[in-house]
Amino acid sequence: MQPVNDPMLRPLVQTHKTYGLITGLVIIVLSAVVYVTNLSEESWIKYLLYAVFLGGLILNAMAFSKANEGAVTFGQVFSSGFKATAIVTILAVAWVILSINIFPEMKDKALEIARMQMEKDGTMDPDMMEKALTMTRNNFTTFLVMGAVFGYLIMGLIFSLLAAAVAPKNKRPLTPVV
Repeated sequence: MQPVNDPMLRPLVQTHKTYGLITGLVIIVLSAVVYVTNLSEESWIKYLLYAVFLGGLILNAMAFSKANEGAVTFGQVFSSGFKATAIVTILAVAWVILSINIFPEMKDKALEIARMQMEKDGTMDPDMMEKALTMTRNNFTTFLVMGAVFGYLIMGLIFSLLAAAVAPKNKRPLTPVV
């Protein structure tokens, strides 16, 4: 069997595993540093983590396009980005579960921050606040895991679309040219 030299007919070279793993690990390391340095309450931190996530998906899109000599469609680049997103999400969920065990005081800190925010807002009476905090305490891990899953998947969807839009693509013919 002859190797296929036409880049339009070759199987696509995949890059999502490498870039998803690297992006996820960078996000985990940054998250750990943020927690240890008590920066988690700073509003700009989430934007830093989003920038790393977006940057990783853009790098993946560029690498995917380059590895396939630009012979890719928007959908193929998006697909590669969303596969990388799935890997980042799995790593983020694993980190959430692990970090709750590594930093058991995280739960108490988060509940105290929530209590202070509720008191500051002043929209709940003390009984309602206590019920809300009890529910949060009892379901803390579930809330964090679900937040990570949906947060990373939704942002990954948006970031994959952006990454697919900026990746270079050669125009693919609708029918093979003979």
